[in-house]
Amino acid sequence: ADTVAVQLYDAQGTAVGSELTEPISNAFGGVLNLSGSFPTAELWSTENPHLHTARVELRDGTTVLHRVEDRFGFRTFDILNEPGQIGAYLNGKRILIQGMNRHTFRPHSARSITPAESEEDIALMHELNVNLVRSHVPADPYFMDRLDEEGILHISEVTAWTNPLPTDIGTRLTRQHVWRDHNHPSNVLWINGNHNAWNPDLEGIFYQYDLQDRRVLGVSTRRSSQPIQPTDG
Repeated sequence: ADTVAVQLYDAQGTAVGSELTEPISNAFGGVLNLSGSFPTAELWSTENPHLHTARVELRDGTTVLHRVEDRFGFRTFDILNEPGQIGAYLNGKRILIQGMNRHTFRPHSARSITPAESEEDIALMHELNVNLVRSHVPADPYFMDRLDEEGILHISEVTAWTNPLPTDIGTRLTRQHVWRDHNHPSNVLWINGNHNAWNPDLEGIFYQYDLQDRRVLGVSTRRSSQPIQPTDG
């Protein structure tokens, strides 16, 4: 293999912009960075959730050795507290949040639910005019894909409740969580544990692996110098 190539496509399968290529010899530490400008790409928003697909190919000359595709959206999201700019801003426009919490749960199947049951939840959100949902545990890929398609914002929480995750376990879970979900345009904020489950040693892991540097929410009175020990809780 000698080249990595990336081509963007819109929802109709039409190529957007020019193909990006980079020789593998330019990789630093096994990582390649490709960048480009796509001024004609449509933005993702709650009203118009335009999605794009990135097709990434590993090539040897003109032969494609491996190909992966991932869907994403072009958008910005900011929480501002400045004179004249206070609140949540999507693509530079202030929006009002009407949100809800979602437990992935059904009485007959506990925390295992079907796509049809996820559709029930999404339909209820639309009925209640909800434009943001917070998942108490990492949402399943089907639900995340549907939020992207429906234009519903999402706050994603790493699994922990009243007790912080030990740093070694939490590091692995946080890395896997961010790797899996960082391309979803619906995902606008992370939560580092629920209630008093914030482990300050994990906060940097979010920023290390999230290319968008999304804000990490978490509240705790613990000092970061105090190690988090496993508990029975």
